[in-house]
Amino acid sequence: MDFRVLCTQGFQNIQYLSSGSFGRVYYARNKVGQEVAVKIIPQKHFSSGEHDAATVLDHYGCDYIIKFVDICQVDRDVIIQMEYANYKVQNYLLL
Repeated sequence: MDFRVLCTQGFQNIQYLSSGSFGRVYYARNKVGQEVAVKIIPQKHFSSGEHDAATVLDHYGCDYIIKFVDICQVDRDVIIQMEYANYKVQNYLLL
């Protein structure tokens, strides 16, 4: 079902990455070709405070925080697009 929803929203090259207590995360290219991590959260688990926090963090543009790209609601799910960061933390820690 997620794959179909993402396709109808214009995402391409969709690949499942992970899932957690409140949603699933996919790698995809959005409508403008940008690599993004797409998180699908059931509406019942989504708080508007999460959207507000993402908007505030995006406004300040800190290099150490994953960038918020977009958010939309489709049926009973909220779809959040974030910067895709395929990094291993160990590579960036100073020892």
